[in-house]
Amino acid sequence: MSLPKFATRLALFAMGLLVLFAACSAHYAVLSRSDNLGRQLQLFAAGEPEVLILGDSHAAMNVDMGTLGPRYASLAYPGENWREMFLKARYALLAKPSVRLVVIPLDMHMFSSYRGQDLDMTHSMRFTKAYRDLESVYESSWFQLRYLKSLFAYYVPLCLGPNWSNYRVLVLDGIQGAISGKGPEKRIEIDDHGSIFYSDVRSFMDLPEPSRREAARERAVEQLRPPATCEPLVHAFDEFLRYCAEHKIAVVGVRYPLTSEFRAAATGYDLKGVEAIYQARSSSFAAMLDYSRSMERTPKLFRDEDHLTRDGARTFTQVLGRDLEPIRQHLEASAGSVPSAAGN
Repeated sequence: MSLPKFATRLALFAMGLLVLFAACSAHYAVLSRSDNLGRQLQLFAAGEPEVLILGDSHAAMNVDMGTLGPRYASLAYPGENWREMFLKARYALLAKPSVRLVVIPLDMHMFSSYRGQDLDMTHSMRFTKAYRDLESVYESSWFQLRYLKSLFAYYVPLCLGPNWSNYRVLVLDGIQGAISGKGPEKRIEIDDHGSIFYSDVRSFMDLPEPSRREAARERAVEQLRPPATCEPLVHAFDEFLRYCAEHKIAVVGVRYPLTSEFRAAATGYDLKGVEAIYQARSSSFAAMLDYSRSMERTPKLFRDEDHLTRDGARTFTQVLGRDLEPIRQHLEASAGSVPSAAGN
């Protein structure tokens, strides 16, 4: 075979692979838009909430939105940090001027290093792709390069290795659903009210006591290992508070329930710097609510060391709703004015 013919065939083969790659990437993008986050954004778009709940898995899985009712909406999502919460708040408040109150987590791990290490912007780009919006919280000397890389990965998701595994699972799930009429049960699901929950019904108390202590120790190592205050996340937190103050949005901070095992494991870490951050900004809050010990009398309602079961979430949300309602009603009565700061 002559060299020109070989080069032509090689070019055609490469072009075919490129077309196949582009088609698979587009297919993956379509499939992933119907994930739990996509469903959550759809539910948010359909409502007219007055109160918005933001946070990571503590807020996402410990709050039952059906219990709170239609005046409340949640955009809390597992694994999110302060960069994503701030960008989500901008997205939500622009989309829903009816929101007067935002509920955020005050948990001790919210500025920790394990939350600050994720610099991939593709998740955040589902809320905004604007360069200036992202630069304000992902600031670094390499921001331009990381922005372009993330933007390319957003539109061509299969250029990221981990997405190939996700794509394979989604395709196989689709095939199984087409054959059996029912897809496999998801580990994490979302209901029609926007509540996110684990599909299993296990309880943390079903584990032997040594296993519970070890699980709590491992979780504390993951969440609280030094440094406990990652400066970029503190910066994003401050940007969030500044944005809410500028737009006259009241803010309530919540510390979510923890098992006694986790709290015992957390005593081995120096968290005074985290407390100092919250206390220095206490005037920015309409209320600061600490529920970290609130479920001590019902340990069976914990699924693991720092998440509640569905029944536990319903029980906790009744208490949370009782405390939030007077604040919401005050805001409604005062036509959107921010109440004076208070602490609980």
